[in-house]
Amino acid sequence: MFSNDTFKKLTKPKRERAQSAPSATTLLRDSFVRTRVLFIKNKRNIPPQHSTSTRSIPHPEEEDNVTVSTASLTRSLPFRKTDRVNALVNALQNESLYDVTLVGKQGAHVRASKYVLSCRCDFFADKFSTHAYHQEEAEEEEQVYIGEYDAHVIQAMADYCVTGELTDFTKTHAIHPQLTSVENIVQLARLAVDFNFWPLQMECHQLSRRFMNLHLHTACLFYAQDKACPTDILRYATCTLQECPKQALFGENTFVSILSSKRMETLLQSLARDLQELEKVKLLQLWLQQGEHDLQVARRLASTYIDMSRIRVTNETVTLLLESNLFDAQDIPPVDSSLSSHTDQDECKEEHVVVTGAGKKAVNGIYMLNEEEDMFVTSDGDYTLYCWNETWHIAATCDLSHSLYQCASNQEEKVPCSGWKSLGAERPVPTCVWKGAQDEKSGGEREEGS
Repeated sequence: MFSNDTFKKLTKPKRERAQSAPSATTLLRDSFVRTRVLFIKNKRNIPPQHSTSTRSIPHPEEEDNVTVSTASLTRSLPFRKTDRVNALVNALQNESLYDVTLVGKQGAHVRASKYVLSCRCDFFADKFSTHAYHQEEAEEEEQVYIGEYDAHVIQAMADYCVTGELTDFTKTHAIHPQLTSVENIVQLARLAVDFNFWPLQMECHQLSRRFMNLHLHTACLFYAQDKACPTDILRYATCTLQECPKQALFGENTFVSILSSKRMETLLQSLARDLQELEKVKLLQLWLQQGEHDLQVARRLASTYIDMSRIRVTNETVTLLLESNLFDAQDIPPVDSSLSSHTDQDECKEEHVVVTGAGKKAVNGIYMLNEEEDMFVTSDGDYTLYCWNETWHIAATCDLSHSLYQCASNQEEKVPCSGWKSLGAERPVPTCVWKGAQDEKSGGEREEGS
């Protein structure tokens, strides 16, 4: 039935048959080389004056002996993906190819491409593909009403569909640039939420977080937007105010005045455990002084959310409360005579650390021991002295991961006095003196003995 040669091929072991058969890589390489050789042969027929190549052309008799390596072919064919992408982006940004108009607030018109919008957003893909839209398109000019959004916000959305990046769409005002920027970010985020444009929504969320991390006081601007602000951005603004209330509310560029009475009441509720009573008084004072708000509303908020029993009443405190116009004289408790002559030294009868000589003036002061967290904190709570991995750190309470000064611990001193190093903070470095509660008692006993 079979010849000897055919029988030998059929009975040949699989390994030998696999070795004898050419692989896919070999076939692809051979096809690639043959294509390149044909290209070189055809190129020789071009007249010399039109040839842009400076390589020497072999003699026609040597054509069959031409050998080209795969590596040299790969190097001779540059990768043009970037050029194609740039050409496509330029074409998509050509306004002469736009075929739809997006309408916004006060008749704002922004031209765009239906193809690009449909590729990036499902809302536009569904709208432009419906039969009803094509019937309407034939009768009227192609316009799509977006909503009450500014023209530069709609333009930012259209540009994002093309480039995948957010351009400078803020159009900031000279007097309040950050206020205008926040309003535009919120508008664009709301547009992304309304049209279920998920990539743009995440981009706006990241942009708002970077904006608040860079300028803590702008968290109050996002918080003031209330229902206009998407939930995820509003939640992050609330967390920022709770974590860093002093930097976000009491700075030089505070925006507390733009809060409505409802938002101020909500803020006092959320910061009930993060602010001291006198700080709440100061917050309401800023709200009244910088904005046109009703004094009676502020007095109602003060009587509701400020607990007078938690205030240490001294002569200075009474003066502060009366000047705020938030309380009547009969509402303020009487002055405690035992606290009227209270000084910082009386406050330091417990274990504490005195920090002096630091180049950053705000770091200097008295750090009281917080036994629950085993760290020393200033009276206003802005800075913390703590030990981590056998190293002592001085850092802002709102960001303990970035130390201002640090020093290696030693067994001789509970808190190292010298040897501190600066980690980006102003020089000179501080000097720390630890004092325990027993030192105060022993000092008093020596005074009585003398």
